[in-house]
Amino acid sequence: MLGGLDARLQKIDFHAGRRTVAAGVLAGVAAFVYLVANQNSDLYSAFMKGMAAVALTMVVVAVGDNFFSRDQKVKEAQAHAGPDGVDVGVTFEDKIATAVEQVSDGMKEQMGIVDRRLGRLEEAMFKEGRAAADREE
Repeated sequence: MLGGLDARLQKIDFHAGRRTVAAGVLAGVAAFVYLVANQNSDLYSAFMKGMAAVALTMVVVAVGDNFFSRDQKVKEAQAHAGPDGVDVGVTFEDKIATAVEQVSDGMKEQMGIVDRRLGRLEEAMFKEGRAAADREE
């Protein structure tokens, strides 16, 4: 029986979302069982603490997955702990936006070079035109 289960588990593609959920559920169940068995905690508070463990584990695993396996850089990270609870935020650098910014900066630089060259060309043309007009008079 276990051999069949093992074969079915090997066929499942455990991508990042599934790994994140599996790690979160395992951490939450472990926290719940520990609190009920060892801390003599009531079921409701143990369940809520287990759910908090699920959420925290899922955030940590998802951030770790994005940071390490997908080679993304953290652009901004923030956490707020206060009487209203915890606000957690992580923003990853968008590779496409970064590439577009680099192309835009390159285009601005090239346009600046073209603008300076055209300015010099216009100055040279008008100098020659003024000199020719002065000679005609």
